[in-house]
Amino acid sequence: SVQTGKLTDVLTGHVGPVSALEFHPVRGTLASASWDGTVKVWDLYKSNSVPETFENSADVVCLAFRPDGNEICTGTIRGLLRFW
Repeated sequence: SVQTGKLTDVLTGHVGPVSALEFHPVRGTLASASWDGTVKVWDLYKSNSVPETFENSADVVCLAFRPDGNEICTGTIRGLLRFW
């Protein structure tokens, strides 16, 4: 919490370091990219929800939502861009 300075939640699921985070521009979701080759999209308003997972062929080092939020672009350590 920004107001209290106390931890409010912990999202777990990646088996490698998280390399990037991006909030959805419209919905209450957060995308996380990891060196484990996955991108996970978390619903921040549903506790204990299972994140949607996107598998990549290499470590994911960056990601970005399209401005309308309808796609995610991921970039890997091998220079591959994927649109989901």
